[in-house]
Amino acid sequence: MKNYNNYYPSPYEKIKNDSLLLTAKQIEIDGEIYKVDGKEYPLIVEHHSNPLTEVKEERKVICSIDVPIHWGSIIEDLTLNEMYIVISDIDVHNNVYKETKMQKANKNIKWQDETGKLCECPAISKDFSLYTDGIQEGKQVTTFDSKVNITVPLNADTLKLDVGKKIILTRRVYEITLPNDFEFTNSDMTAGVIKITMTVTEHDYTITTTNTDTTIEQNKTLQFNVIVKDNDAVIDNPAIIYKSDNANCTVSDTGLITGIALGISKITATFTNTEGTVKSISINIIVAEPKPQDNFTYTLTGDLDPDTSIKAGSYIVYTAKKFNNGVEVADAKFDFEVIPGDTPSDAYTLTVNSDTECRIDALKYMYTIALRAKDRDDNAKYIDKEITLKGLW
Repeated sequence: MKNYNNYYPSPYEKIKNDSLLLTAKQIEIDGEIYKVDGKEYPLIVEHHSNPLTEVKEERKVICSIDVPIHWGSIIEDLTLNEMYIVISDIDVHNNVYKETKMQKANKNIKWQDETGKLCECPAISKDFSLYTDGIQEGKQVTTFDSKVNITVPLNADTLKLDVGKKIILTRRVYEITLPNDFEFTNSDMTAGVIKITMTVTEHDYTITTTNTDTTIEQNKTLQFNVIVKDNDAVIDNPAIIYKSDNANCTVSDTGLITGIALGISKITATFTNTEGTVKSISINIIVAEPKPQDNFTYTLTGDLDPDTSIKAGSYIVYTAKKFNNGVEVADAKFDFEVIPGDTPSDAYTLTVNSDTECRIDALKYMYTIALRAKDRDDNAKYIDKEITLKGLW
């Protein structure tokens, strides 16, 4: 066995190790904070080195060995509010730091999954933006508009994208026309990127609403909710013009209806696309007088007069009633209870006959109780009647 007690690393190895440690320290000190798949980490990001041969939005990334970055990771520049996708394998240098490449996601795609959930993710569209002359940093080149190739990160949602799926890209609807090309994936298909080929579809606009014909009170409002779709894909912020056919209602630019005068109005929402296609939908709104505010009052009356005293051995049946602005509420219901005070419980009995009626029996005399009828719809509202339990004379 060799004796390593007097072993010293070669100058080359020492320089190499010092360089690696210095790089790790540099990442910690000089790295800017980016989000990697939703979590913040310090990264050192370098711009492209040869604009004549490299894609304009490509960046070199250096990060700590602890950053869980992988091919297909989504990187968010928190300063410029830009999204990037990792487009190469991850090089690990001596278990100290990682190095890879990412490219700016110049587009964002949206689609509905099989459950109806709206999904979206950043995408790289090679048919829209390439660095070609090495001079104009912000230059975009559109090669063709009917078919596009995009690269998206592989995840649980994009993995389900298949031929025939409708995709919204830059306010146009495309359909996936070729099987997805898994440019790179790991063994369990949880990381990587997918290349998707799509072709623009013919527009098929529809306009619907969740509203129905209804009644609103004067000076009350109602939101007119309108949904515009193109090939079953919901259009974000469609250009809609709202109009009322008379002065009974007004409607704002956002579809908020206000009842002004008694009567009926027809409210119409009209969508017009850039090609002149017009789609409309209407609802009828009746404007009614405002309902009076609730003003509840109660009565609690016995079947004998006076009903504020009961002789020992006798009883009185009490009926509770509820009124709203002086009009009896027919379906009112009550809960009855006795507030005994100092009266012993064997001096009386309470029998509930129905939701509005109860009976008090006087068993002893020279006591006072309170009968309470509580509104079952709101137990904070009630009426009390003080009752004297007295002798026969």
